Amino acid sequence: MANLKKLWTREFPLNMVKTYSRVTTFLVFILVSSVGHAEQFVEADGFRVHYSVITTTDLTPQVARTFSIKRSKNRALVVLNPQRVEADGSTTPIAGSALGDAKNLIGQSKKLSFRQASEGKVFYLLAELKISNLEYQTLAISVTPEGASTPLTIDYTQQFFVD
Repeated sequence: MANLKKLWTREFPLNMVKTYSRVTTFLVFILVSSVGHAEQFVEADGFRVHYSVITTTDLTPQVARTFSIKRSKNRALVVLNPQRVEADGSTTPIAGSALGDAKNLIGQSKKLSFRQASEGKVFYLLAELKISNLEYQTLAISVTPEGASTPLTIDYTQQFFVD
């Protein structure tokens, strides 16, 4: 592995290594965000919001550092990606805001604190959530994409498995 790293940095200028690293980070984040889930989104009034919830240990250390996310088997990450649906059916990533709560089966409720993150022209809303093994969390999230007059609502339940 050390020889591969020496070869990589010797053969490519440092700025190319950084560029490839950022692109790789972005792609890994997107792929990890959708692992094990069908495409999940809500759509209304010309806007779409893709959503995913993963345990933070599914993120690589590099991705976690890039987005300031604490990796732990007892933490989940809610990832929202607001988009505008264009006339031709394509989508354009846009910024947005979100408010939400997570509630377990015994009624304990936690506020979700969303923050904006971006990678290139893609925008995310991220919130971390403490979880327990075999716990079900029901998420009630209101997302307002930039330019939307009314929020889109996500109601989603997921069970978490902590090793």
